[in-house]
Amino acid sequence: MAGPADDRQVVGDVRECNFHRQPHALYGDVGTYRNTIEADGGKTTVTPDGNIEVSFLGLVAYRQSINRVEHWNGDQLTSFDGITVENGTTTEVSGALQGDAFVVRSPRGAVAAPRTIRPANPWSKDIVGAQAVFTPDEGIVERLRLVAEDNTTVMIADAEVPAQHYEMTRLDNSKHYDVWLRARGTPITFSVANGDDVTTFTLRSS
Repeated sequence: MAGPADDRQVVGDVRECNFHRQPHALYGDVGTYRNTIEADGGKTTVTPDGNIEVSFLGLVAYRQSINRVEHWNGDQLTSFDGITVENGTTTEVSGALQGDAFVVRSPRGAVAAPRTIRPANPWSKDIVGAQAVFTPDEGIVERLRLVAEDNTTVMIADAEVPAQHYEMTRLDNSKHYDVWLRARGTPITFSVANGDDVTTFTLRSS
């Protein structure tokens, strides 16, 4: 399986996505999500940030902002810190490699997860095939299985782009992840479906 190091071509690489959230798709793009990737030898820092704002008749109905930092040593996640502010409520999630486990801390408590766990942030191909991820906004550890893999194309800026599509699901089938990647591992589009709530991210620049 490819690791994050396979996708670290450029120091200061910035990948920005527009995204929309169903059932609010009628509002169009409601926010931006960005991964800033900085490599230094075998170590990489990934800094995700983003903002969502849904307005109706001039009134803000929903607002969320995120600021996170991932530290990697090769293909090993060594630490994570994240702050999510949702409609004025702040949630902090952190994690660190401790011996044979990666300990995720959140308002729910501390969970000793497998050291191979990944944050649910497909900035590289490494999340595909991961047996466990944690949600960076809540710190929930999820066990996943890969249920589909195929070659396809994705429309980006009125052009068809060849892509590899991967579908992953939680073991209890309550949540689904779909990721479309370019050949070099850059995510083009990814979506998270939790019941009827679907959040879709589409690459703006890479």
